[in-house]
Amino acid sequence: MSVVIAPSVQRVQEFPAHRFRQGRRTAYSFVMSLGEIDGFLPERLDEKVIDHANRKLTISHARDIEKYLDDHAETWVLGALMLGIAPDAVEFKPFQVSDGWEQNEDHPIAGTLEIRLDRKSSLRIFDGQHRRWALRQTLIGSNSQKEDPEFLRSASLPVVLYEEDDIGALRQMFADAAKAKPIERNTVTQFDRQDPFNVAALELTRQSRLFRTGRVEMEKSTVSRTEPRLLAINQLATILKTLRVGYGGRVSRERMAEAALEQDALNATCLAWSDEFLVAARAEYHALANGTLKNTDIPRLRRETFAVTVPIMRVMAGCYFQWSREFGEDWRPLATWLRQANLKANPEDASNSIPAQAGMLHPNGSLSSRDQGLRETIRLTMQKAVNAYRGSDRSG
Repeated sequence: MSVVIAPSVQRVQEFPAHRFRQGRRTAYSFVMSLGEIDGFLPERLDEKVIDHANRKLTISHARDIEKYLDDHAETWVLGALMLGIAPDAVEFKPFQVSDGWEQNEDHPIAGTLEIRLDRKSSLRIFDGQHRRWALRQTLIGSNSQKEDPEFLRSASLPVVLYEEDDIGALRQMFADAAKAKPIERNTVTQFDRQDPFNVAALELTRQSRLFRTGRVEMEKSTVSRTEPRLLAINQLATILKTLRVGYGGRVSRERMAEAALEQDALNATCLAWSDEFLVAARAEYHALANGTLKNTDIPRLRRETFAVTVPIMRVMAGCYFQWSREFGEDWRPLATWLRQANLKANPEDASNSIPAQAGMLHPNGSLSSRDQGLRETIRLTMQKAVNAYRGSDRSG
């Protein structure tokens, strides 16, 4: 009696995919629904699963992504997960040519990617573990209160899978992938319209007599002393946050959401601060706003007065916030005192200026933007202005 041994059936998971090369390494790109990703990737999520092919999982960072998904369930954007797998765990079967569609015969790019389930343990995430954790938590609804996690389950995420299972190589790939240039702060300010202070800053560049007409730098995140612009757009957005919550105040998610709901009111407050308060508080701002001084005068002004520097404009915002909280909406007494305050930058007078008294002045004559100096300048300015307002300033 003969025994017939049936060939074993190899279990695989299939995905329509594109095959490509990066250097000498073969890679595949395909799309998976979030529900498929949850079942496809390893169940456990920790440093033991990734076997040191990635940095250690930081739960706080992953929770930030989870919160982002929860808050933006209909508009979220996440980059591709990047995975490595043993070369013998995958097989690529090109699609047949049909209906006039052609592939490169030497290296067809479109086909079915088969992943052997018995070798899936070689799968490792080398970029995307925090997104993976956040997706898992969102799908199980651990903290989701705004949207049904099922709404997300059918959404998709791109996956890039490399034929690579060497830990050293995967670690290098993670380091290489992380070398992309970060987005500049000025670009984030212009593009991120979910931040109400970015929106308010951009609105000032269109509406404010002080900040429009090219006085706000849009291409760089800072301005030099010789440039005919007052400040960069990201610096203006930061100043407007100080105007809303004070210097050192935290713009929490709740405050950010409140400000977004009151965007028109926030824009109006910022415009009033720039074109009414600042213009009344300093002759320099008044002259720039009414056109007496031109943009080309700004480099010269920097040599004469600290009023046109970013740190002092932030001090102006911090003082405005504190004054409004203590005395209400009538900012005129504060503006009156600031109008005559010593903010001279020329060496003969700078040593007696408010920034110098607060320890904000560098030996080279420039201003420090360090936290301690800004806080002390705001405190000293407010103290003098309040004393004058209450009629108790005897120092002259």
